[in-house]
Amino acid sequence: MRKILLIALGLLCINGLMIAEAHAQPSHKTSPGPPLKITNNESLISGAFTTAFGRSATPDEINQWKKSDLTTDELVGKLIEFLKSRAGAEELRKTIERSYPQHFGRGPYPKELDYWQSEAKAKGYGFHNLYFAYTEWLKTPAADSERKSIVFKSCFEALGRLPSVSESNQWRDIIEQVGQPYWQMVIMIHNFLFEGNPDWEKERRGMIKRAFLTAGKSQPTEEEYKFWMPETEKKDLTFKKLVAILKR
Repeated sequence: MRKILLIALGLLCINGLMIAEAHAQPSHKTSPGPPLKITNNESLISGAFTTAFGRSATPDEINQWKKSDLTTDELVGKLIEFLKSRAGAEELRKTIERSYPQHFGRGPYPKELDYWQSEAKAKGYGFHNLYFAYTEWLKTPAADSERKSIVFKSCFEALGRLPSVSESNQWRDIIEQVGQPYWQMVIMIHNFLFEGNPDWEKERRGMIKRAFLTAGKSQPTEEEYKFWMPETEKKDLTFKKLVAILKR
């Protein structure tokens, strides 16, 4: 059983890394021939802002840049240079704040903000560069307590419970090996309900029961279990998502 679970988790990690790599690339598409210009192209402009700042461009920002003959990569470079400037300090802070929840499941502490602002200015990090920097940091000994925190929070969001000691150790090892961020851990642990887990039925019933009680409802009846057991799989519902549905 342990071997099957580890293989399943390994496959999920590989898939997660592929998603992360795609997610961390600039959102514009490249094509053969000369680099694409952002002139009158709102999509390319907004994609450059997403790459640099982790957000879409505002209408005013689009109007500011749409007459430019810059390429998307050149615009990204200019936006990152802005983050390094005194005028860009507020945007840099917000960029770090936007980048933290998907990676750590929380916002940055003041000392972390100071550290990553310094790193971003020194190394020219934008939103997507920060993604890779966080991933590498999660592999280091200094991130041991953060790995534990990510496992506990992501397990609760996915299943509505805390991990067992063996689960915690396995999942912390995965983060240490590949730098798996919070949002991918939620997906991976939730998939534990359906892949490589011989106790999937018991686990899913437990999640449904916890969701009902957390939503302020009575324990589910057998008819409700019969409805929600396939529904949670069909709609890929985590504990957190199910609680939100039950509270409506």
